[in-house]
Amino acid sequence: MHARLFFIFFSLYLLPSFVFASDASYMATVPVASQSQEERIQGFYAALTKVVNQVSGNKMMANQLKINKLDNLYPYIKRYYYLSSHSDVDEDEEDDEGEAPEAQEQQSLVVEFEPLAVDNLIKTLNQSFSSDINLTPVLLWLAINENNKSWMLSNETQSLGDQIKFTAKSKNLSIVLPMMDIDDINTINTREIEGFDVSAISQASIRYATDFTLIGSIIEKEPKSWSAKWMLLKNQKRFTWIDHGVTLNGVILSGLLKAAEMITAPSSTEGQSKHLVLTVSGVNNVTDYASINAYLQQLPEVSSLQVLRVEASKVILDIILADGEEEAFEKTLRSNPHFISEVQTSKQDLHYQWKKN
Repeated sequence: MHARLFFIFFSLYLLPSFVFASDASYMATVPVASQSQEERIQGFYAALTKVVNQVSGNKMMANQLKINKLDNLYPYIKRYYYLSSHSDVDEDEEDDEGEAPEAQEQQSLVVEFEPLAVDNLIKTLNQSFSSDINLTPVLLWLAINENNKSWMLSNETQSLGDQIKFTAKSKNLSIVLPMMDIDDINTINTREIEGFDVSAISQASIRYATDFTLIGSIIEKEPKSWSAKWMLLKNQKRFTWIDHGVTLNGVILSGLLKAAEMITAPSSTEGQSKHLVLTVSGVNNVTDYASINAYLQQLPEVSSLQVLRVEASKVILDIILADGEEEAFEKTLRSNPHFISEVQTSKQDLHYQWKKN
């Protein structure tokens, strides 16, 4: 099979030849389905994204600059052209109908950008960063359940995201919102945020390289009634609390203010999160475990829980309680007819028997 390349040259300027000198750092090649205007514009955005990231050395730079929000990319483009390629098909090859298959053409768009224009674009972000140099970066993973529908705050959530960043800046915090690109989508989901899956969240947070990670799960209980669970991660330590408010913005603001206090006065946060080991016996099948897990997850006193180990007819859980909720948690368990209290050895090591209906 012999490959043939066909070059179709398109340029914003008339050139004396098809060969021109250029800086490879400011060039990018992207696949396109056709040479239509719509495909070309999409290709320009994809190419500029690649160039900005490779020139800046920051793979998140294009996202931070909101490249996809630029109205006109032509001022940044020096010239562009297409590469079309397809392969010859052997005459002996046949498809299911006994006919020789047609060669599949593949097209690519090659774009060369104006170095000065791209550099100035990157500088706009660097200048905005310079004014925030004294702010503490905090990565925010926030899941919101509104009208029984869950969604996750991301860098694309313009209005609410901008409000959060503005409020945080007044407290010397620089909020970093997840991009929720293909890398994030493959690593984390809303359910893991709502369940405070620290392992999954920590893995997804590596790429953002912040010292602080703030996790929030906010639920609309009823009109004008919002409940929030928060967890602040720093140096593998967890600080948790719960909050309530009449509006979504209000409960978010309250969480940010609490986080700012903990970050600026770290000594006061030590020991605020309460760990309990809860051993539940009488767990005979997956249904029992699922019922126990679902019940504990929805308790307002519980910030998060992790399975320490599973034994025969028994599950041992590490439960993190919100600040000051130890007594409320034990009272809630004792009032549930499915949890039968056994002999308690200490307040940090609770033992209960699971009783079915």
